[in-house]
Formats: sequence, structure tokens, C-alpha cells
Amino acid sequence: MEFSDLFRRAMGAADAPYTYQRTLASEPIRDRVLCVPTGGGKTAAAILAWIYRLQLDAAHTPRRLVYVLPMRALVQQTARDAKKWLSNLGLAEEIPVWPLLGGDPELSKRQRTWITQPEQACILVGTLDLILSAALNRGYAMSRSAWPTAFGLLSNDALFVLDETQLMGNGCASFAQLAHFRTVFGTARPVHTWWMSATQERAWLKTVDYQEPPVMFPEGDVREKTLKELGRRWTGAKPLKRLKALAAGDVLTQTGPGRLTLVVRNTVSRARDLADELERAGAGTGKKRKQAEATARPLVMLMHSRFRVRERERLFRQLVDADAVLRGKVVDTTTDTAWLDEVKKRGLVVVATQVVEAGLDISADVLISELAPWSSMVQRFGRLNREGRQAASAFWVDVKDRDSAPYGPEDLRAARQRLADLVDVSPESLAKVELPAPEPPDTVIRQHDFHALFSTERDLAGGFTDISAFLRDVDERDVFVFWRALKKGQWWEQSAPTAEELCHVPLYGEHGLQEFVRRTQGWCWDAARREWRFVQASTLTPGMTVMLSQAGGGYTEAAGWTGREGDRPEWVGEGEEETPDSDSGERKSIQDQQWKPLVDHLWEVEAAATHIAGRLNLPEEYSKALRMAASWHDVGKAHPQWQGAIPGEVAKYEPGVWAKFPGRWPSRFRPGLRHEEVSAMLAYQQLLAGKGEWTALAVYLVASHHGKVRTALGVQAGGAPGGDEEISLPGWLDEGTRVEADLAGFAPAAHWLEDGDVEVRGPSWTDLVQGLLGPDEPEPGSKALGPFRLAYLEALLRAADAAASAGKDSTHG
Repeated sequence: MEFSDLFRRAMGAADAPYTYQRTLASEPIRDRVLCVPTGGGKTAAAILAWIYRLQLDAAHTPRRLVYVLPMRALVQQTARDAKKWLSNLGLAEEIPVWPLLGGDPELSKRQRTWITQPEQACILVGTLDLILSAALNRGYAMSRSAWPTAFGLLSNDALFVLDETQLMGNGCASFAQLAHFRTVFGTARPVHTWWMSATQERAWLKTVDYQEPPVMFPEGDVREKTLKELGRRWTGAKPLKRLKALAAGDVLTQTGPGRLTLVVRNTVSRARDLADELERAGAGTGKKRKQAEATARPLVMLMHSRFRVRERERLFRQLVDADAVLRGKVVDTTTDTAWLDEVKKRGLVVVATQVVEAGLDISADVLISELAPWSSMVQRFGRLNREGRQAASAFWVDVKDRDSAPYGPEDLRAARQRLADLVDVSPESLAKVELPAPEPPDTVIRQHDFHALFSTERDLAGGFTDISAFLRDVDERDVFVFWRALKKGQWWEQSAPTAEELCHVPLYGEHGLQEFVRRTQGWCWDAARREWRFVQASTLTPGMTVMLSQAGGGYTEAAGWTGREGDRPEWVGEGEEETPDSDSGERKSIQDQQWKPLVDHLWEVEAAATHIAGRLNLPEEYSKALRMAASWHDVGKAHPQWQGAIPGEVAKYEPGVWAKFPGRWPSRFRPGLRHEEVSAMLAYQQLLAGKGEWTALAVYLVASHHGKVRTALGVQAGGAPGGDEEISLPGWLDEGTRVEADLAGFAPAAHWLEDGDVEVRGPSWTDLVQGLLGPDEPEPGSKALGPFRLAYLEALLRAADAAASAGKDSTHG
């Protein structure tokens, strides 16, 4: 199928793709800087070009398209578009689409296929915070044990599409640094990045290490042809005027029946205040109410980033549907039709923050915007008269330096200078304005910082490295919160939150969570103790997930996060069936719907690993280590302490060594006993004895296959069992095998010689891991795997284990 045919079929329209879209799809995937005017179809260009390359040249096309958005409000919309296009192409089953949202962890009971089937192509759509934190091995809203898997799969065989890079702040520089790190440490499979924006220059992507960004696209004839094809989208008039003030009266003069008026303010509090003022002006009392109804005052909608996913998705769906109805389009929607009728009759005023700047396909009749940095103003103008066919009006309102937050006064001054002489803000007019260079990033991640993030064990203070400065600018720090209807003493038994429960909340400031928790209460999951515990305001860090009581307030469905105790959400979720993942429990590893003999499970995981390695065409060195580790990963479950803790119902079945069993969580497990730690110790003994085809890599993969025992053995897990008890597993371990490795940190096996010298028979665990990981400044020709390759192989073994565990078995009914 030619790309033009694929494009038409996917879009369900007769329109041909633009020249730049065809050119992008015609060439192999490589790093690019895409600069396309707003309304030019960048999202469709990126996604459909990747789909086309995957069908045409799968061997050289990354399996994972990772679509990164600066704002969480656009995740579901972009995911829905991708699903619709794939469905129109008949590829929905072949290429799943996964929106990555906090509270919906990748290693949940649903076992998402991008984790369990890394050999399958897929599209991941998520925010800068979630995807970049995962790419730095510190995934926000994920359990610690999920970090390595997400990191490994995002660091190999992936195409990153960064949409609206000008809104990503420090995150843009971090992605550039990651591109450099991949050239230093190497990857198992290629990774590429597309940087997309209507307002960017190639030189802006340079960092202290990333000195050669890719060339701009489209350029030359391709660009000129594309601009002609855009037609009215490029030239459609958007006259601009300045408003002296922004109050309800100023807005209402620009509204009317059948009109969409978009008002953009720079802060949530100012947006909320204006929406309240408009509601009061439109409501009235007594005669004023009748007068208001007679003049058909417009409906008012408030949109910002501090809503829960549940309310946010409803608002964005309503806005898109309202826009479609006002443009005379037929919509198939769940939005209340009576409300849509009122929109047509009275018009709609949307008071929003930056959440409408990027990727939102609406076409307002009127845009009123507070002064913002030039790139943000260009994006806001892009929501006006999008197809160039409307009678449009644009207005801007100045902002004083003291009120410039969340932007810097210098950024507003640069934008003010450019707006002063403008009378039209069509894409053609804006292209003639010189782009102001962006401020340099506040913080840039360096090579030694990144290398240190490979370790996911807690530091000496019991915490983890704070990466928030690498994701956002200094004044942007968010946490995730959710509410539960808690009665006295019930906080400890609460389950993990779902995606729709979570709300992004600022950590600092007058309405930040830190101040709110000082006045009320909050709870965080303590993974080591497997319980929710009171959290102190001083210990809150960006990216944390905090549970709040419904009675404590802080949120309403209409206004979102307010930080006021009197505002109580009407709806609270019930969460997942399980509590959040822990550092020590074995529950997810052992519980199943049937009895599963250990030897059967080992064979099944080895078969799954062999299948994955074959589909990915892994080098034999990696394939062999992966198969070896798969065949051995759960051998530690044969330990008497582990088997002895299985409930007594096992007597109803034939004697055996069990990997999984049905029933409730056994209470007799020895605290801190992790089966993969025992498995790794036994594999280490095989390595020292020269048995089989054991390598240091295979031993490491055995230990790390749950993401909980990695660079520090015997620390997080509380120590393995002593060596007095014998282990036996026919075909794997001889009768009477004991764990002989030193338990104190997995020290090297050593013994005294007759002449008094000490013979060391193998590396310590630290040396073994460092030999695989390599130094943070590798020498040319280094044989170390490096962080990207090592984490990728971890993820593949974990995928094989998950895939085998999800399969049905009838061995025991």
C-alpha cells in the first residue's frame, strides 16, 4: 500500500497527505527536528509515518512508538486518535495503543502486552513526567520494582516523538542528553528521537554533551510545497488586538450564540477566579436572572491541569464535541446532547490554562490570552480559526512583571515586543517574526548522574534520588494524590489507586500539598512495611503518590484541586484489588488460580524466553544467558523454608515442589525471604564450579527478574536463608545441595590455603554487577553491557516470566 492510500484509509477522508507527511514516511526512521505550523497535522504525520515504515521495513523500524506530550490532558485524546487510525487500517489487534497514566502501573494484574510481549509493536502515549522519569529509571507513579522494566524497554527499540518541545523545559534537555548517553553506552536495539514543534530551531536542542542535533525538516522544496498545500490553514486571517483588562464583562462582549470563545490565563487560580466571575455574571438573581436568560448568556467551562483523570477526560471530551457541533459536524458521542444543544443556542466560553496549548484540535471563534512566552502565544493562536474559514478575533492582555509566574519576566518582555506591532496572527504572519531564543535549562543531567540511577535500591537515607529537576523547571514540582472515604483506622487496608482517581497537585506554594498536609493528614505507601503510613509534609518529594481522606477535602469536581479543607470530592474510587507493590512480599510471584509444579514453570519460562529471543533476533551471547536464567530463575522456590510455608491443602495433591498455588496469602513466610536471591546464590555456585554454560550475565538476570534484587544483594531482601538446609530439585540440583555463598552482601567464596594464603574463587556481587554495567566513563572498545543493554535483558526475562505465568495449565485440574 502506498503511503497516500494508507493515510486516506486511516483518516477516513479523501484528502491526500501533505508533501512533508509523504516525505517523512518515505525515508527510514532516523533522528529528526520537525518544524511544522500549528494545524499542519504533526500528530498524524508522526504516527502514520511510523505505522507505514513498520509495514514496509519492520527490520529497521523501532517496535515501540513512544509519543511524549507536555501536558497530561492530551494523552487520552492522542491515544484515541491512534486507535481510530489503526482500527481503520485493520491493525488494532496487531499494534495495541497504551496510554501511560499514573495509577495504572505497567506491571499490574492486567499484564499489559508492551511489558509481556516486548517483541510486539505498540504505541505508548504519555506525559513528559511519566515517560521521562521512566526513561531515567525512576518511573513516577510506578512501584520501585517496575522501574527497571520500563527503563529497559524505553531505552531500546523505540522511537520517541516529543510533541511541542518548546513546552518541555528541562525535560527537552534531558531527552537530548539521553540521546548522547545512548551513543556512549550503546543499546541492544536502535533508539531514535523526533523533536516536533511549530516554534523551534535546531541549535536550541544543543546541550553540554549533545552538540549535533539532527537537521531541520521539512526544508527547501518540501517545505514550500507543504505551505502551499496548507492553503487557508497557513494564510487564514486572525486579526489581533490588545485588551486593556480581562474581566467577565470584557469576555462577554466577545461571546454569542453558536460561538466558541477561548480564554487562556497563565495560572490555575486566575483561571478559576475568572470562571467564577463569569458564572456569577451569567446567573443573576430575580429580574437579573430573567434578563440573563433572555440574553442567552453563554455556558462556561473551566479547564486546567489540576483535575483528576476522571473529570479531566470528561471536560476535554465535552470541549471537542462542542467544537465539532459548532462547526456543523456530526458527532457520535456520549456527551449530553441537551448540553450540546445549549452550546449551539448560547455559545460556550472556555476558561483554561496552558492545557489547551498543544495538540488540542479545536477551532475557536475568539481567543483571548494573557501575555505568555512567544512559543506559548503561537500555540494559543493555533487554537483559533484552525482551518482558516471562520470570522476570527484574537486579543491579548498584558501581564505585569510581578504577576509573570509561572514564567520569567524576561520571557514576557520578549513576547510583548513581538506582539506590539502585530495586527494578524495567522501562521503565515507569525512565521515572519523572529523567534526569541529560549532560556537555557536550569539543570542538565550529566553522565555520572545518569549512570548512578541504574541502582534502584534505597540510599543510606532510605530514599531515592530526586530527578524532578531533570524533568521540569525549578518551580514546577508535582505529586499525585487520590481520595478515599476513610473511617478511623482504615487507612492501612486501602488498595492501590486507579488512573482515574489520581490528580496532579503542586507540591509547593500557597495551595500546594505540602501546606495542605501540614493542616490535615496524608498517607504514603511504605513498600518495606507493606502498609500505608502517615506522611510528614517535610518528607514529601516530587512524583510521590499520596492518599488523602475525603473528609479532609481539597477538591471539587467543578473546580479541581483547591487545597481548601472545606472542598470535598463527591466521588472517591475503590482502587485496585491489590495494595501497591512491595519490596519484600512474594504474593504476586506465587498466587495463581491453579497449582503449578516448579519444574513445569521453569520449562515454560525458558520456552517463552527462547521465543522472545528468536523474534528479536538477539545475539547468541544474550540469547544463551537469557535462556539459562529463564530455566533457573525460580529454583530458589525449592528451598524448604519456601515450600514449608505453602498452605496445608498441598497434601490433597501429589507430592511435589510447587512454583504457584491458589488460595490466600500464606502467613508463614519467613520475613525477608526472596526466592530469586536464593536462586542467584545457587546459580553463582554453579558459575564458580564451572558447571553448565553459566555466565555473570545469566546469574545477574536470575537475581533481578522481579526488579527487587539487583545491585545490592541481601540488603533490601533482608538476607537469604542460612546454609544448613538442603535443597533438591531433580534435573537442576543434586540431592542435598546447600546455599554456600556468603550471605553478607554476597561476598566472594574464599578459603585458606596450606601456606596461609587466601584463594578467592569468584567476584563479589558488587564486582559482578559493575563488570556488567561498566564505569560511568567507559573506555573505547569496552565489553561491558552498559545500563541500556543490561536493563533491556532484565526486561526480556521478566516478560518471559509474566507471559508464562499468564498461560493456562491443566496439570492439576
